Amino acid sequence: ATVRYYGQALFVFAFFGEPKSRPPSKQPKKETIEMTRVTHLGLLGMVMIVSLTGCVNIQVVPKPDQPIAPEFLPHLDIPHSVAVLGEFQKIPTEVLVCSGGAYRYRAQLDDLTRGAIIVLEIVFASNKIEVNQNGKKQLKLSIIDAKCESGGFALDYIAKLKVVAGDSIVKEFSGHQRCLHLWGTPWAVEMAITNAVLEMLKDDEILAYLKGI
Repeated sequence: ATVRYYGQALFVFAFFGEPKSRPPSKQPKKETIEMTRVTHLGLLGMVMIVSLTGCVNIQVVPKPDQPIAPEFLPHLDIPHSVAVLGEFQKIPTEVLVCSGGAYRYRAQLDDLTRGAIIVLEIVFASNKIEVNQNGKKQLKLSIIDAKCESGGFALDYIAKLKVVAGDSIVKEFSGHQRCLHLWGTPWAVEMAITNAVLEMLKDDEILAYLKGI
């Protein structure tokens, strides 16, 4: 009820301005008034969504585009080209990654899988490993789950990565990332995916396959 009353008050304020007039010498510029009203309308929209639906859904789409810090970047010696593929869902699947209060952070698993592919390509490029669709070695990636768990004063974000190497090696790896607040969910999910990929590249069987003849 409080949210609805606040929304009504903000509606009136957004369109009609403040109830008290300012002295002529202190009247704000027209551009300032228009920008203020646009801001108020944006806030009003958020309030109306929460009051009518009870929650705000935010879609998480990771787009990693930054080099991995040198201290975390694995040094790989792979003499072959590698095909990095995605194993996508036959039916689009959405997961609830994390929630708190009125906010729900959701993600399509296929979007998370694309993020994992980008991370692996960044690692391979940093190690001057050729990546192409006809590579001698093949890695097929898929993110099969992403979630957060309460961990004391922080949230623990977990991304589960499934990897198929060649024709016979199938493994799963988990990446973790702690974050102090819910607002950091997009960043934390991206980092959890990155850490899952880095865990995969520590696996002896995966590395033996990539380096083998």
